[in-house]
Amino acid sequence: MGNNIQAVAYLHQGLQLVEKLDLKEEEAKIRHFLGLALWRHGDLESAQANLEKSSDLLETIRLSVQKTSSEYSISLFDKQIASYQALQRILVAMGRTEVALLVAEKSRTLANATLLNGKERSALGSTTFTTTSKVPPLLITSVETLIQKVDRHRVAVLYYSVSGDYLYSWLLIPERGK
Repeated sequence: MGNNIQAVAYLHQGLQLVEKLDLKEEEAKIRHFLGLALWRHGDLESAQANLEKSSDLLETIRLSVQKTSSEYSISLFDKQIASYQALQRILVAMGRTEVALLVAEKSRTLANATLLNGKERSALGSTTFTTTSKVPPLLITSVETLIQKVDRHRVAVLYYSVSGDYLYSWLLIPERGK
């Protein structure tokens, strides 16, 4: 309805409640929506913090349930990717493009690990993926590590990420960096 101040207040109330009840998935959902509301309100720092926490909670929950329920794990994966996409846009808006690159890499690694470790099954024309924990969720932990890989392989890398209706790109050149 466009009332971001009221939305933020209600989401904070909901967050306090789910934290007391220790409902991690609900906390992750509320933090995601709180991050979006804070973003619309212009509080990018708080939006970033809430979206990062949402992503971390979803990762923890997803890894703990992935062997028991593939459909539930995939729904958590989708929510986590949505948090990463919003987080990228916020980081770019804040001028933190290197951190946005790391979030893009985290999102890409998560998606690839899910697909590479998945077992494709067709049932009535639909495809689902079951994830396992064979591939670590994040292999690149800093922009420096990413640049070191580019330098070691002596090849320029055009790195891109689609987030909503936005396309972000980084050009990594050996010996010259980002």
